[in-house]
Amino acid sequence: MPAPLKRTLRRAYDAAARAYLTPLLRHEQREPPVDGVGEYLFQFEFALRAVARHAPKELVDVGSGLSSWPHLVAETGVRVTATDEMRSYWGSMFNRHYHVIPDDITNTRLDKQFDMVTCLGVLTTIADDRPAVRNLFRLVKPGGYIVATFAYSETRPVPNVYVLPGAGYGQDLRYICRMFSREEIDAWLEENGGEIELQEYYRVFTGELWTFGERLHPPVRVGPDELHQYTAISIRKTS
Repeated sequence: MPAPLKRTLRRAYDAAARAYLTPLLRHEQREPPVDGVGEYLFQFEFALRAVARHAPKELVDVGSGLSSWPHLVAETGVRVTATDEMRSYWGSMFNRHYHVIPDDITNTRLDKQFDMVTCLGVLTTIADDRPAVRNLFRLVKPGGYIVATFAYSETRPVPNVYVLPGAGYGQDLRYICRMFSREEIDAWLEENGGEIELQEYYRVFTGELWTFGERLHPPVRVGPDELHQYTAISIRKTS
């Protein structure tokens, strides 16, 4: 394509994008889409540190949703593939930050391996974690890393916090909130061949479980023996 035609098409594209996005961006500046400081604060921070440590050439983000995370990583020079199942969680969705490929991690159609897989907050919404985790390991190269975040209690797994008496919210949501424990993580490592590089724990609420009690602003990073409801983990694939 001739250079002048490329410039003309680029200007037309930019004009159309501005017309669509400017009112939305102005609205979000006045009324932010997230109310207060939430768990994305430490999820992005933990995952970005993993990207900085290992500098992957190619990364796949599983369950990107509406998040700007894949675009943020791509801005660092990493080649990013973003995926999301789209239907059961969102109903329908369009990520205006980055191109997202329809794909279900419990039955993925991706046929290549990446240096790193990020999966932020997604496993919490999946009832049967085994096929999802198996595919996370399948998508990463030997020696590569899986970076995941999810609701967590060191000793008390919960199939769905939202249905418990005392849950602060979630009863009317179309998805579950599963809290994992050390038992599930140990099983992932044994069944799929992995070792923990780093795990961190976060207290987001004042109560024992996710959504229980008052939400903390900001969340607090704590030790494994202290009250927590969420974890961030980096797993190295060993086989």
